[in-house]
Amino acid sequence: EKTVTLYVRSHRAWACTIIALGVLVSWLLKWWASKGRPRLELEERASRLQPDLAATLRAEGLDEEERGLGKETERRLALLLSAVSQGADDANAEAVDRMAVLVSAVRNWIAIRRSVRAVPSDVVRRDFSEKLRLIREGLSNDATKIVRAKELEAELQGMPSLLSAAVRREAIRAQLDAAIKELDAARAQALRTDVQALLTLGDLSGAEGRLSRVQDDILTEQAAKRAKAGSVMGEGEGVAKRRSIS
Repeated sequence: EKTVTLYVRSHRAWACTIIALGVLVSWLLKWWASKGRPRLELEERASRLQPDLAATLRAEGLDEEERGLGKETERRLALLLSAVSQGADDANAEAVDRMAVLVSAVRNWIAIRRSVRAVPSDVVRRDFSEKLRLIREGLSNDATKIVRAKELEAELQGMPSLLSAAVRREAIRAQLDAAIKELDAARAQALRTDVQALLTLGDLSGAEGRLSRVQDDILTEQAAKRAKAGSVMGEGEGVAKRRSIS
């Protein structure tokens, strides 16, 4: 017995088809790696910005200006998402990063402005409202670059502590004015000089402590005066009673 081997040659069309499929699969994989997957990642990153912004806009008590900036930012985010899904050249990672900074800044801007509106001091409200107005102009400007957007965000992040300090300063000044009315000229001038110096140095706790000690002294003096007045009145009533008896 002998083994016979037969070689069957496939048709040329099959070979061409297999090669073409291999080239197509290779192209698809390269396209997915370079275009498809990055685009989906960008869409996902941009989409994650929507819930936080929507939650901010659902908050109660927003005024027209706060809601207007939020809606404007929401519209710009929707446009970016559409551009990313369509593969627009300018809808890249830098654009998404910039939008992420803007959304965070807008949310902070709204929160801080609500705090400013609740401040009782007209002076503090006017000062911080003007600062927020200038920041809003930068946030609303489509030409604002990511570097500038980060600067505005950093300014907003530092604003709550500045607002708190400004409110404390106004409270200290109000307490100083009230205390001075209860003191003689020399003590009033000394107190004003001390408190103003501490405020200039930024030592708010020191200024509050200085005022607190003076206020305690004033209360002690007032109590002593009332006690003395009561004692004198009591002696007068005693004398009057003795006279009436005699």
